[in-house]
Amino acid sequence: MSFRAHRNQWAVGEAGMVFSKELGNGGVHPRIVHRIVDVSVDIVIFPACRDHAENGVTLAGFNQLWFGHYAKPNEQRSVFNDLMNCEVMTEPFERICVVGSGYMGNQIALQCAAHGYQVNLYDVSEMSLQNGNDAFLRFLSRMIDDGFATADQHQSIVDRVYRTTDLTEAGPGSDFVLEAITEDISVKRKVFSQLESICPEHVIFATNSSSIRVSRIESSTERTDRVLNAHFVQPIWKHPFVELMRGSETSCATIRAVESFMKSIGVLPVLVRKESTGFIFNRIWRAVKKEALKVVDQGIASVEDVDRTWMIQMETPMGPLGTMDVIGLDVIRDIEMVYFDESGDPADAPPKVLLDKIANGELGEKTAKGFYSYPNPVWQHADFLKTPTP
Repeated sequence: MSFRAHRNQWAVGEAGMVFSKELGNGGVHPRIVHRIVDVSVDIVIFPACRDHAENGVTLAGFNQLWFGHYAKPNEQRSVFNDLMNCEVMTEPFERICVVGSGYMGNQIALQCAAHGYQVNLYDVSEMSLQNGNDAFLRFLSRMIDDGFATADQHQSIVDRVYRTTDLTEAGPGSDFVLEAITEDISVKRKVFSQLESICPEHVIFATNSSSIRVSRIESSTERTDRVLNAHFVQPIWKHPFVELMRGSETSCATIRAVESFMKSIGVLPVLVRKESTGFIFNRIWRAVKKEALKVVDQGIASVEDVDRTWMIQMETPMGPLGTMDVIGLDVIRDIEMVYFDESGDPADAPPKVLLDKIANGELGEKTAKGFYSYPNPVWQHADFLKTPTP
């Protein structure tokens, strides 16, 4: 049994479960009635409930809704336990909207499409979409080569992704929107505001930001209970986890619905238990990349030897500097600037070696030059771990 949630609305359908709060003792108990189709995106407590018959159908109307996120802890716990015992779940998402067809946006769209979801993929220009489509096909080939999809699935996966430059076409028909655009808070807030104006009330918004907390974005919408961080790392199919983090008012129901969806696309949802810039992985990864950049910037070791030591010791196929090239050095800078803007600490400012590369237009793999030259960077060569830097 399930219900789709829309705040401040109610309707009846097939037989199912609803919860009422008994007046007097404050106890919460389940009661079979006709299924409530539209109630709330969160756990709800119904403090005032009245039943009446209309054409032989029992209706339940409510004078007031208390949302579980704002309810007292003991009330939340009671309703949550009852919900779990009765197996009441939110309906699954059907169509996904991905905003941004860049490096991560295409991978998110691919992961969804490879698991059977219809995807609306939005970007601002036809050129961006075309470049994104080329990247999507390369990612799909890699996914197949890595054994996470089969060659005979290729066309069906491609066909599930609809590309558009019209956000009003991409967003409204979706149940879940994943934003994966530039690491710029003002741009993200603008996109969330646009989505707020065009998407139905039940739609959940997530940002794939690498460092920006959704609480810094959420005020650009009115659905603060239905926004969250959902941070993937690349390549998604080989690193199948996603970090979920609440904003200031994100509901338990929103988290549960997104957790369920993430499992359905083959990734493990891990929960960041309190707000943290950088979440889990990026806090650890940032310490590594920050020190790797410092070691090079201070002339302590070469780019190649930093990566060699890491690759040999940690048994990884690439080192920190090569990884930064693949991500994009401009993206690395933007992430570092989020930390620097928050702290004002000079130690958090991007180091000169990184800024110089960007000033020279050397952004990594996407510009054929970063810390290494592309294609065929030396860190991919068979003898890279055996030949020291001269």
